[in-house]
Amino acid sequence: MRQFLIGLALLTSFFAVNQTHAQQIVTILWASKQPQNAPITVDQSTPVHIVVTGVNDALYSYEGYVTAVPTTPPNINFPVTTSGAPAAPAGCDDATTTLKAITQDMKSWQLNPWLDEKGKDLSAGTPNSVSLKTTREFYATHIATKFALVSQAQAHNCTLDSQWNTINLFTQDWAQRLTRPHTYELDTTLAPFNEYTIHLVEYAYDEIHNLRMTNACTQNGSATECTIKYQPQTNLLSASGGFLFSQLQSRTYTRANVPGMSDSVLQVNGTGRVNSLLTALVNVKFPCFWPKQPKIPPCAPDPDTWGWMFSVGPALQLSGSDQTTRVGLFAGVSLHFWKYMYLTPGVHVGQFADFPAGFTHNGQDIPPSFTGALTARPRTTVRFAIGVTFKGFNIPTGSSKSSGQATTQNNTK
Repeated sequence: MRQFLIGLALLTSFFAVNQTHAQQIVTILWASKQPQNAPITVDQSTPVHIVVTGVNDALYSYEGYVTAVPTTPPNINFPVTTSGAPAAPAGCDDATTTLKAITQDMKSWQLNPWLDEKGKDLSAGTPNSVSLKTTREFYATHIATKFALVSQAQAHNCTLDSQWNTINLFTQDWAQRLTRPHTYELDTTLAPFNEYTIHLVEYAYDEIHNLRMTNACTQNGSATECTIKYQPQTNLLSASGGFLFSQLQSRTYTRANVPGMSDSVLQVNGTGRVNSLLTALVNVKFPCFWPKQPKIPPCAPDPDTWGWMFSVGPALQLSGSDQTTRVGLFAGVSLHFWKYMYLTPGVHVGQFADFPAGFTHNGQDIPPSFTGALTARPRTTVRFAIGVTFKGFNIPTGSSKSSGQATTQNNTK
């Protein structure tokens, strides 16, 4: 046993070198209000970075927070005229028509949260929620592409300088808007065994520059915060099953005949130094008592690769005396590898079949007058054992899919 523990300590030291923690990130797609990655694992108070992607920051501003119940801007490449694109307007009539259409489209609901899809004015009510995809596609098709067909020189020749300059300023403003990062980010701390609600709010500025909540999410017909239920997984509890190698013998006693002798002798079976059993363990992760010293057990610098757990569960003998129960108890300290394999030195508590009354050793003569059964005398004892088990599932199991559910109606168009 001493050699085993020395080897275990050396193995622990090997894994403790050059390990770092991975950052925990939750990504949510604004258009669907759904998480885009599998639920993160939270085994202690864990800093978490929440990233909401696809927000329409060309039109809106955003705010968010989390409650519990126990960048570099991208380049926007708009369509350019190619050999297959429409030809530029040839005369002043075409240029006038194009600029007039652009001026009308600049007031469309896809670019203005204070209009609904039918062009109704919403300034006295709740602003409309438009997705980034809708805004970007409309702007590229109806504004940027069309405006590229009318040059400044052509507009000047057709005395359309005022209209062209107005649209030009508009496109410069929108080029800046559409190069924003289109993400909203917030930081929070999550703890295990909690269900969280992520609250997100979309705002639009009104004519006097006050923020007004949009109809991105509604409840009972009224604008409200968008809420997303989120429950992280945990590795604090897990179940594993496998083999147990115990020093507790599983003895049986039988009569044996010896050549050349008329009397029988006592034969003791199952006296090997190691007895193999089956076991199913519940594994509980040890807390890190000194986080500033992560290499000192029971802390671990990289708990995803290896770590310490307390394990307990039944030990099942496959054979043995009928006079003893075949179910015992095993408990020990586990070293897990990649949260998949558990190596567990510990103690095996079980019943031991001791010698039948009147017998003391293997090969002892059985008197001819003794014709009764060789009944073992059961007693409870404790012996050293080593478990080798493999992970079955986490407790509670959680979900293998993205753990998030919008609890309000999504109205982003």
